Amino acid sequence: MVDEGDADLLEGLEGAERDARRALVGRLREDGATEEEIREAHRQERLVLLPLTRALSPGAARHTLRDASRETGLPVDLLVRMRETIGLPAVDPDEVALAETDLDALRHAAQAVDGGIAGDAVLEINRVLARGMSDLAATMRLIAGTAYASPGTPESELAALLAFAVDDLVPLLVPVLEYSLRVHLLQQVTGDFVETHLQREGRLGQGRPLSVGFADLVGFTRFSEASQPDEIGLLSERLTATALDVAGGRVRVVKSIGDAVMVVGPTPSEVASVLLGLHEAAEREGLPPVRAAMAHGEVLQSAGDVLGRPVNLAARLTPHAEPGALVCDAAARDGLVDDGWDLAPGGSAGLRGIEQPQQWWTVTHRP
Repeated sequence: MVDEGDADLLEGLEGAERDARRALVGRLREDGATEEEIREAHRQERLVLLPLTRALSPGAARHTLRDASRETGLPVDLLVRMRETIGLPAVDPDEVALAETDLDALRHAAQAVDGGIAGDAVLEINRVLARGMSDLAATMRLIAGTAYASPGTPESELAALLAFAVDDLVPLLVPVLEYSLRVHLLQQVTGDFVETHLQREGRLGQGRPLSVGFADLVGFTRFSEASQPDEIGLLSERLTATALDVAGGRVRVVKSIGDAVMVVGPTPSEVASVLLGLHEAAEREGLPPVRAAMAHGEVLQSAGDVLGRPVNLAARLTPHAEPGALVCDAAARDGLVDDGWDLAPGGSAGLRGIEQPQQWWTVTHRP
């Protein structure tokens, strides 16, 4: 309910806007928001977001990091770094800043350490999670804003809709996130097995040499941050459609992954022609510049997918290509040179998930 002492909360509002503010404040009080919360949110001009922030909040702070250290058995400095790497603000170890849900998350991390995962490995997982969750949160924010907010939506209705988006959509995403993690783990573990065991033991009977290429859109992250969700999805779909148009003959599009597409073909020349053709087609279609990389070697084909070292190598080399350029590994270079292509040394670096530093070459001229 709203009383006469709420004049400051209603100041400057008339008619429907004033009624919407009354409804919002009344609903917040019914849901247990304190006067201090309401007035602080009003002072910061984020009252409409208060139902959403309350839905997302981990709860009341009751614990310190030192409490968490005693509870989990993990050193305070490791807990500090765990919070920092997941993207949380730094807090003093003796400050009461952790809610029960924060402590529960640290308990799970402690179980991982007790199970044999090194603390540094947990920090690396946190860093990857922070990057991925930040992108997911940004996308969900855009989707929620597009789906629920429209010009003229009453303040109380908008606040309720945003809170609904969190209460209803986030629980739906949890099993999807677990499913996605399991699928990607399966793909990568299977690929590692193909590379490290079957190849070393000479038992890759069902494998065959193929050229694998990846192409992605330069600047896609910046574009997605400044664009609506439907525009982001449309851009990815246009890249995939363009790749399907360009591919042909013995080269096929295996899959699209966000802003990237993966193609395979029997020879380096055929795959290189498609990747360069994709760049040219993207220019004609008004897409952002495309950069590409490829590798050649023995792979395993399973359920329509392609697994093995060339897949990992091509994916890791792609960020090293300049916009509009194509880079390749040594095996692909040899095949291209034999077919009359010109290449120049591109560089050398350690690549994530690849045992030894790798050298790559840049295609400078096609026959």
